[in-house]
Amino acid sequence: MTQGQIEIHEKVQKLEQKVMDWEKSKEKIKKMLWWDDVAKGLAKLNQTNGTQPENTNTTDTKVTPIDSASPTTLSADGKAWFIHPVQIISIVNKKYQITTDFLEKVMNKTGKWFNGKGGGKTFEENFILNYPDIYQIDKTLFVSLLNSSLKKFNITTPYQKAHFLAQCFHELAGFESTLEFSSGINYEPDVHKDAIKNGNTKKGDGPKYKGRGLIQLTWKNNYIKFSKYEGVDFVANPDLIAQNMKYSIDVSCWFWRFNGGIYKKYNANGDINILIDNEKDNVTLVTKAVNGGRNGLEHRIRIFNKIKEEWELE
Repeated sequence: MTQGQIEIHEKVQKLEQKVMDWEKSKEKIKKMLWWDDVAKGLAKLNQTNGTQPENTNTTDTKVTPIDSASPTTLSADGKAWFIHPVQIISIVNKKYQITTDFLEKVMNKTGKWFNGKGGGKTFEENFILNYPDIYQIDKTLFVSLLNSSLKKFNITTPYQKAHFLAQCFHELAGFESTLEFSSGINYEPDVHKDAIKNGNTKKGDGPKYKGRGLIQLTWKNNYIKFSKYEGVDFVANPDLIAQNMKYSIDVSCWFWRFNGGIYKKYNANGDINILIDNEKDNVTLVTKAVNGGRNGLEHRIRIFNKIKEEWELE
């Protein structure tokens, strides 16, 4: 072949490739033709619901308030109405909002919260006397502090919040106490096999570093870690966690993100959110990360399922 023939052959090959590309594009376009059906269907639905489609001839200039307008729709010509991202976020957040009414419903817990009941008469009397800022705390204040801390520690997806609430409600004996009922003797170095490796090396460390907070922070080493994070000496004053609701909530969120009991699985490194993002319905796994075992598993599952049902999670 001459040089001229070679050039012509190359041009023909390029044209053939373009034709093949165009044929593939046409196939893609065919698959997108369902949009017209979607537009017509939604436009009909909007008219049924009393929503005025866009691009119709009307002299009515009344503007529908944002709060009452349909969040999304299409006009009959297939054009989408503009939806501001902030409005979408607001709608989603409102659906999965934690409120006093919501907690009372899913936890089946009306009346006063944090009464100190469940640990016996002596415990209840001590709780009223030494934890006055926690005893029967205002529910609205508690919920406000809870939502603020969840946002601060980025525990924000519906499943993350559902698991967190289910675990906390069980650990708190049904929103009764920010302090473990038992004396803490079982955490003493001559009693518990893991006491020394967790920092409880001296007699008295068991009661001193027993469970506190919404998720019952336990062991001296964990009090040391949270002290460094928060910039407050909880090692010298561990009861500060149980006496201050902000600390009680913060320590639990901190534990959830940085100190959970599972590290290798999914490379979680103590972040319970990662476990949930990979296995959203696995209450057993989350319980193991929080409690180290299966203690109260049925109750935790029951609360989790109630929250799922209320929020209509799949």
